[in-house]
Amino acid sequence: MKNITPFATLLVLCFPSFLLSQTLTEHRAFFEEQRQEYQDWLQRSGLSQVCTVHSMEVMDQGVSLNLQFTTPTDSIWSYWKSGKEAFEADQLLQLEEALFFKMVRLFDLKAAQAFLQIQSGYGVAKDNYYIKIYTEKGELKVLENLPRGFFDRIELGLQRSNSGQSSKVITVGQGELYKLVQQFMQEQYNSEKGCAGEAPYLDAVQAMDGKLMVNVEGLCSEVLRQDKLMYCEILKRLKFDCSTVKRESLAFVFDYDTDSQRLYCVIEGKYSSDYFFYRGSPQDMDDDPGFERLLDTYGKQFLQDLKQWIERH
Repeated sequence: MKNITPFATLLVLCFPSFLLSQTLTEHRAFFEEQRQEYQDWLQRSGLSQVCTVHSMEVMDQGVSLNLQFTTPTDSIWSYWKSGKEAFEADQLLQLEEALFFKMVRLFDLKAAQAFLQIQSGYGVAKDNYYIKIYTEKGELKVLENLPRGFFDRIELGLQRSNSGQSSKVITVGQGELYKLVQQFMQEQYNSEKGCAGEAPYLDAVQAMDGKLMVNVEGLCSEVLRQDKLMYCEILKRLKFDCSTVKRESLAFVFDYDTDSQRLYCVIEGKYSSDYFFYRGSPQDMDDDPGFERLLDTYGKQFLQDLKQWIERH
């Protein structure tokens, strides 16, 4: 038997065996253990509200870790953005970077051997939203296909004067704030904003994780003021009616952080060329770049008005 040199002994002891082997499939049992470790990390870090481990593929030269969004399709954008914002508030890495490099460390892989993806569903092509993270020529790549909408936040460090004395900060609880938000929206979306003389319909639900979700149905020309778009200006000069949007609906998700007094808001919109929505007929506002810009402008004004209204009450 040939003697093993000290250098070879050190190499075997210091590096995981699968980095020295030809393929990674020989170490599937190890990766299965680390898959559970990764899920445990998601739960400890609070990220399991956003995504969870779905499956894993071990190939000769790489490992694909497949995560799944834990929220319904119409809530993916709001939960992902609010979860990303909360995670990155006290972290050096962006959420996408943290998810990827945690996989690399736990699985003892080289970055080029790791592929991570988050999907809304596996084996389903329709409405399959995803985030894919991998490296290419030493550079981290992120491919994203998510339903989009408006996302922003307002600071609610309310200061009110106390009988002419110096102002003091008033802390608002979540329940109290959400009541104020709903009161504001009842005033905002009154009968004048409805279609054909009908008042808009508001449906508010507070989720178990503390978020407030409000759907507003039956709006007309609320966000998509097509008369503000360039092509409409041209058509109006030619005496043509450019309005094709007959009805709109808006979905709001609010998330209030009582410690920082920050209110996060996501707005997603749908529109239809019919006066009545039929199943499958509405289209997302973010599908049209012009409408997406209008939604962004509308969202910023909405939050500004909401903040001023809350401070007065």
